Amino acid sequence: MRVTLHGANHNPVAGKLWAYSVRVTDATGHPLSGTVDTDFVVTGLGVVGKETPPVHRLKNGALNDQVTFPPQAAGTPITLVTVVHTSAGSVAVGWPVSVTK
Repeated sequence: MRVTLHGANHNPVAGKLWAYSVRVTDATGHPLSGTVDTDFVVTGLGVVGKETPPVHRLKNGALNDQVTFPPQAAGTPITLVTVVHTSAGSVAVGWPVSVTK
């Protein structure tokens, strides 16, 4: 299984929508069905939040979504982690961000 996570950038602005996408294929490039859980992780603290709703369905092997980081996230290094679950297994991938005001 191949999973790619791509964020709009590494510096989202607190209170504004920030886009990210997940693509999931099998080894031959065919899209896989499944679900994606999105967590917010801070080094040393672990998971500090989950996206609402916490679980999204892959559509044709893809998820395009947007999140809004709260003002209190500014200045804290956060990793957006997506955990992909398919019939081929589960994989977690991360995208580091530094939220600005």
